[in-house]
Amino acid sequence: MTIIIQEISEKAQWNRFLTSQPRGHLLQSYEWGELNQYLGGRIYRLGALENGHMIGSMLLTISPVPIPLPLPGVRFNWLYCSRGPTVERPDSPALAALMESVQKITHTEHAVVLRLEPNIADDDPQIDRWIAAYQNMGFQTNLYAVHGRRSWVLDIRPDDEQLLANFKMTWRQNVRSAERKGVIIREAENSNNKRNLKSTYLLQYRCIQWAKARGCSYFDFRTIPEILEPGEEMWGVYEYKKGFGGFSRLNIPTQDYIYRPLIYKTWHKSVEIRRTRRHEERKKVELERAARGKGDNQG
Repeated sequence: MTIIIQEISEKAQWNRFLTSQPRGHLLQSYEWGELNQYLGGRIYRLGALENGHMIGSMLLTISPVPIPLPLPGVRFNWLYCSRGPTVERPDSPALAALMESVQKITHTEHAVVLRLEPNIADDDPQIDRWIAAYQNMGFQTNLYAVHGRRSWVLDIRPDDEQLLANFKMTWRQNVRSAERKGVIIREAENSNNKRNLKSTYLLQYRCIQWAKARGCSYFDFRTIPEILEPGEEMWGVYEYKKGFGGFSRLNIPTQDYIYRPLIYKTWHKSVEIRRTRRHEERKKVELERAARGKGDNQG
């Protein structure tokens, strides 16, 4: 069978395929691409078609490489696919076809690297085959993820009573307290007014109910620290999210296909330095915050 790769402009076609796939993700949706365009970005929506039916998809975003000393008239970009590409299995011919198609884009865009962060979790029974598939195509593991690898996920299939029972006691109390105090959750623009009412707890609970009502099975709270130790960046956010019950989900490492090694190496080193510095600063802040919380509890 011949596989054709073409750009997809029909929203229904794109999203219909994505939602039919167990590894489809919001960050590969048609709407996510529209959001990137609205914010001034450029994208490619590549679909793999066999006999007119989609068997694979990849939403690519194009961004400039932040070169410290740019050369006049010379621009370099990097290609990024967040939580994709989306194909049914590691040996799908659509995966190889999509990667081959991207090679043409790399020349047009003067790409330094193609960066993939597939939606493959650490509990996927074929995780080793997925990683091998990318490595065999020439990808290298990058320890620095663009979109956090680890997220907090809640199974929302139980009824509301059981979901609430799985919340930490304080979380349940805050939800009920906000309800008693007349907090109303509606679509509007998020603010910090009246934070003392603990409205964020009720807001999350209503979001969970909203997802359940639309047939969803899981609620993804999104990013938490990759390393689950006090002092890591977003530790406080993690403690908030896990209070609703749920479990940690870790995606496979970022996969890079490098086209311009010299530029890539320089850029990668600068990212490493910045991230190390930021991590040290954030760890100090998080540890100080944890110490203050411990002192308050003892008092």
